[in-house]
Amino acid sequence: MQKRVPTFLYFISFVLAIAVSIKNLREPDIWWQIRTGEWILANKQVPVTDVFSFTHNGQPWINIKWGFEVMAAWIAAHAGPESVLILQMLVSGLIIFFILKTFRLLKLDSPALFFLCTVLLLFACEDRMIGRPEMFSHMFTVIFLYSLLHFHHTKSKRVWLLIPLQAVWCNLHEAYAIGIVMLLIDTAISWLLYFKNKDEKPWYITVCTFAATGALLINPRGILLLLRPLNIFAQVQTNKYTTELDSFLTPEYWQKESWFFVLTVLTIIVYLLHQYRNNQLKKLPDIFPLQYFGICLAFLFLAFTAYRNIIFFQLAAIPLLAFILRQIFVNIERYRIAFASGGIAIYLLVVSDKYYHMTASRDHFGLEVLSTNNPSGAARYIEENNLRTAKCFSDYLTSSYLLWRLQPDFKTYIDLRDLDIFSTAFFEQYLQIINDPAVFKEVDQKENFDYVVLFRRSNGPLHHYLYNDSVYGCVFADPVAAVYQKTDVLPQGDFFQTCKPIPSTAFASAVTKVFNPFYQPYDYDAVNYDYEAASFYTNAGKISLAEKRINQFLTVHPQSESAIELKSQIMTLKSQLKK
Repeated sequence: MQKRVPTFLYFISFVLAIAVSIKNLREPDIWWQIRTGEWILANKQVPVTDVFSFTHNGQPWINIKWGFEVMAAWIAAHAGPESVLILQMLVSGLIIFFILKTFRLLKLDSPALFFLCTVLLLFACEDRMIGRPEMFSHMFTVIFLYSLLHFHHTKSKRVWLLIPLQAVWCNLHEAYAIGIVMLLIDTAISWLLYFKNKDEKPWYITVCTFAATGALLINPRGILLLLRPLNIFAQVQTNKYTTELDSFLTPEYWQKESWFFVLTVLTIIVYLLHQYRNNQLKKLPDIFPLQYFGICLAFLFLAFTAYRNIIFFQLAAIPLLAFILRQIFVNIERYRIAFASGGIAIYLLVVSDKYYHMTASRDHFGLEVLSTNNPSGAARYIEENNLRTAKCFSDYLTSSYLLWRLQPDFKTYIDLRDLDIFSTAFFEQYLQIINDPAVFKEVDQKENFDYVVLFRRSNGPLHHYLYNDSVYGCVFADPVAAVYQKTDVLPQGDFFQTCKPIPSTAFASAVTKVFNPFYQPYDYDAVNYDYEAASFYTNAGKISLAEKRINQFLTVHPQSESAIELKSQIMTLKSQLKK
């Protein structure tokens, strides 16, 4: 038994990485990406101008993620869109594999230590393991780091493999410049060390860096990708519309992953200070070359600039964190059986969905597309009423799903391709539209929309205006979206609908049940429809309907603080109307 435990710890580490990748497909970006992949496969070319919106049709478009989009479209066509997360499962496994190779390279090959570090890393990063194309940037970051460390430890010429990998990277995700930055940092520090020590000139890594930079030309847009990273960095600084781009200076940045990131940084700083005071710091370059610390500092800066970048620092710092933990827990292998038991417990928490409930996550275990996250009900209404070709104002969050579901006729007003297509000025106007009904009315007079689709949990002012407008009528509403149409035939009374399940494909269900044979699809009856309806009718100013639905909810959930607060808000509005 004792001899099998180390093997099991390696095994459970990989299984956990794959298990946390089996999630419901909740990211709205994925829909325009699948749609783009379908367009590429149908037209046998990568679009160079916008083909999906009616506001920016023909606008130049540098689409870097096209490689991922083609893979996603192919998987969606053969196994359902929920199966796109198969890519995440494969990538997560490769990330753990190269982390293990890095540990062994640095003589940190301890099964218990590897398991502990895997669990810590997954806890810190699983919220970004959600099937988005950035997964490839995470994977290539780990591969590049391993390759550079391997080069400095062995002087192996295999580091040249980074050149073709860089060519692949720049056709999968816009963070491809990370590879070039890592090589540049490594090269710069290598030359500084040469001038200081007069050791061997670092020509090989220098040539690799220049060749990898040249590899960026191998893409559909050629030389444009050489300067594209500067444009992308500028977009990140100006894009104030996506909360995942918020820096550490904003409240939205500080989530569980952020605090774990800070804890990691503090652990490293305290250790390095301790080593410095004991004159042990000079021994570290024997294990971690100075180039590695330079790369980690760059990722540290990147992590503070945007919430979504935290994962890059965690991936880069995990070898150093493992080294520190080994110094602290010298006899860590003594706890192998306890770790193995813990691994089983964590696995059961993940596949039973209890982990996501405990961490208040938006994710759920299982390859599914949930109609509670996607405007499938609104799309169904549009299909049934032959509105595909009609002109629609759809908001930022609903547009991508509609673009995919209602293809090829549906065109967006704005969508999640962000500043790649839509200008900052256009975004500012969009924000005015959803917050100021007068601006919407002015734009509507110009565009002459036939109907409007709005994400239900936001856009309050516009919801209120359209619901009570004499031109538009609310013809559909559910927990995800509402549809307002220019029509004389309006539904009467309480017409708020429940979400209908979206069946998973046989393949997706089979994969999910491999990891949990007792898995049951998402329970739509657990959705608080009364609360959602009460919230919707409150925003719309329909106080009697709101009061009826919130009372129904409180009958079942009398201690719900959010419901009590909403009831108080409804009573306040009711008293104001009486006055």
